[in-house]
Amino acid sequence: MSTVAAERCTVAISAAPSAWGGLRDADALLLAGSAVGFLAIAYFLLSEGGRVARPPGGAQPTVARLVRAEPGVLRRPSGTLVWDAARAGEPLAVRDSLYVPPAASASVTFEGGALLEIEERSLVVIEPPEPGAATLQLAKGSLSGTALAGRVTVRTPGGHAVLDPGSVARIGTRGASGPDVDVAKGSVRTENGEVVQAAARIRLDQPAGNQRFWFASFPASVPLRWDGTTALGARLEVARDRDFAKLVDGAPGSTGGHLFRPGTPGPYYWRLVDQDGAPQSEVRRLLAVVDRPPRPFAPMAAEILLAPPGAQVPFWWTVVDGASRYRLELSADSSFARVAFSADAEGPGVWVALQLAEGVYYWRVRASGEERGDAPFSTPSPFRLIHRPLPDAPQLFDPSIEVVHGDAR
Repeated sequence: MSTVAAERCTVAISAAPSAWGGLRDADALLLAGSAVGFLAIAYFLLSEGGRVARPPGGAQPTVARLVRAEPGVLRRPSGTLVWDAARAGEPLAVRDSLYVPPAASASVTFEGGALLEIEERSLVVIEPPEPGAATLQLAKGSLSGTALAGRVTVRTPGGHAVLDPGSVARIGTRGASGPDVDVAKGSVRTENGEVVQAAARIRLDQPAGNQRFWFASFPASVPLRWDGTTALGARLEVARDRDFAKLVDGAPGSTGGHLFRPGTPGPYYWRLVDQDGAPQSEVRRLLAVVDRPPRPFAPMAAEILLAPPGAQVPFWWTVVDGASRYRLELSADSSFARVAFSADAEGPGVWVALQLAEGVYYWRVRASGEERGDAPFSTPSPFRLIHRPLPDAPQLFDPSIEVVHGDAR
């Protein structure tokens, strides 16, 4: 806010003493200063340091899509100050912002075919696309970009970096004199004209970057695979942080594989280094997650479920993070030695027609999918299935007993 605008605001407030209800001069000055401060803060937030974020003339065009968003990732649509939980599949428009908190990550695809893996503690803003290039601003943190058909331009506080078509690189904001660039494939051109080429590296095979693993208990096991023929003399390093300040596991590189056993949930990073500790491969992140089963809530425990022949009845449960499909099972015994009914669902609920005899049954549910393996089932919940309404209990009109001279009446 300019000084002139602030003076006008102060004059306007001071010129209407009758509307203040006879407040003291000190109170009036305090309220006037608060109003000026509020307007200044609002102007700063809306302008984002002098550049107005509100879209002129309506909504901004959609140029990308959020294909994956782990819990905690936030999205701010262009022209607003509100951060909401980001959801996979959402379209992203020009000037939209994404914030990825610690222990999370997100994936974004652009219309030109570029794929970006936004890493934890990162803030990005979608920029207007350049001819033949997807463009975004990396205000903080780091990302891994893959340029497919076109280029990818990443603007950072220290300058921009351009991924040439077919290139794969990691770009961060922690560089001393510009963006921090680590090229895994192809080449990257920086703002000062420098061309960074990919060096010969040890190929990492599996798991893929930012892959999630669900486990019912810890310690768990995650197989790591790489090209052992090019890793002679190298060594595997596994750490809880990307800087590898504290290693939690390691193995000889010549083996080409290692069964890593994470002891606790959370993110882990792995790479291959030479005898001097210099990186000889890219750094990949994996996430170990506690696989908590859904909680069934309808029908409730001990509920009487009326299901006439041919009628459909609902089963509902809580959402499991990252689950796209669920498996419902019913049995006449709590051990589920014999499953009487089963069904698959694409959400936290399903309507089914039960062709079962009347009686007491138990139901349970779990998340399903190839990526989850044998996810744990929920605790079995009992209910009573009936096909016809139960008869009402008899009603006593006069429950009292009158005794007269020893005779009950």
